[in-house]
Amino acid sequence: MESGISDIAVKMRRDYAGKKFSVLGDSITTLEGYSPDGYRVYYCGWHLKKTGVTRMEDTWWGKVINFFGGTLLKNNSWSGSRVAKAPDSDGVFPSACSDERTGALGDGETSPDVIIIYLGANDWEKGAVPGVRRPAAYGEATGKSAGGFETGDIEVFSVAYDLMLKKLKNNYPDAEIWCLTMAKTYVSSDPSHEFITDYAGYPVYDYNDAIKSAAFENGCHIADLYSFGWAYDSVDGSHPTAEGMRVMANMICRCMCADAGEFLDCKGKAHEYVHVESYTGGEKFVCRHCGRVRHDLTV
Repeated sequence: MESGISDIAVKMRRDYAGKKFSVLGDSITTLEGYSPDGYRVYYCGWHLKKTGVTRMEDTWWGKVINFFGGTLLKNNSWSGSRVAKAPDSDGVFPSACSDERTGALGDGETSPDVIIIYLGANDWEKGAVPGVRRPAAYGEATGKSAGGFETGDIEVFSVAYDLMLKKLKNNYPDAEIWCLTMAKTYVSSDPSHEFITDYAGYPVYDYNDAIKSAAFENGCHIADLYSFGWAYDSVDGSHPTAEGMRVMANMICRCMCADAGEFLDCKGKAHEYVHVESYTGGEKFVCRHCGRVRHDLTV
């Protein structure tokens, strides 16, 4: 065992060792050769060189799976896809709440042990109504789930996300499901770029709140990347570079394994902390290199 690494941390990583991982996502989770045939892919062609993401090992999901010693079962990611049904579409597919996508995370008789979901950016960009989540009992009593929206109104993000999780839970009842909130971004090649929290009429917080609420109501796990305050590098404010993928994977591993920091923290504790926005009160600082969070520093 590596010196200085606790037995608990090692055990938590080994709990996932050998497990079969499937991922459900949009463009930032695609990679040429990994999405199903016919699916739209972003990380292909000249985008590979532009982002530095050329292999599975360069992607956020590849790094997470490798960190835990797991194996990839299925990557069901479609570039540009939403969770909610597009209002101008006759069918639900390729939205992530469709039967086709929620039923394609296994391989024959083999089901995933772990499902990781990173979705919502295209709903936010295209202005899908985020909706306001309410307790499950409210929906059971009224047939409505979000601010007066009918439970079947899958053009509403919160309704569609809830439906997606229900289908996944039904199709893969033994799988551990992790729902990721949308993280902040920056563009290293364009220092003037600013991350805008409101887009197409709605703030990103509304979508992230819907994700967390739906995950909680359906007994799924939450990896709240936005709460880190740690932005990932991107080529355009959305699609991660290889460095951005590393940052994303670091945050996800820290969420999935409470002691992941013992493996991921800067060696020699040479941290470089920056002050970030906090939603829990007090001050919050994150190391710009390894993602370690502290609350006991001052501005």
